[in-house]
Amino acid sequence: MKRNHQRPAPPSIDLATLRGWLTGRLPENWFTAAPEVVVDRDEITIIGTLADPTVDDDVELAAARRGRATAFREKTRDERITIAQASRPRRAAPLHGACRSATSGCSSPIKPSQ
Repeated sequence: MKRNHQRPAPPSIDLATLRGWLTGRLPENWFTAAPEVVVDRDEITIIGTLADPTVDDDVELAAARRGRATAFREKTRDERITIAQASRPRRAAPLHGACRSATSGCSSPIKPSQ
């Protein structure tokens, strides 16, 4: 006998309430503006913009942005995990995040625990 292992659809999420809770819960100094919250069937993604480092040329700026994103992930890991765990009662899907630089479209994934 075959068993159906298909996951049921998550219950609907009040996006405005979730976005407000996450915006209020995230430290104000993490991003330059309120983060973008994207919800789909399988996950919730938070995308925040990091402040650009001050450097003199484009090559240096690209490297500095990568370094800033890496430092952000390292320094905020424990708190991101805590926020993801605290958000569990408010969501049905796993919570993920990304940061992007202030003036470019590049992003770096941030994946706190589910």
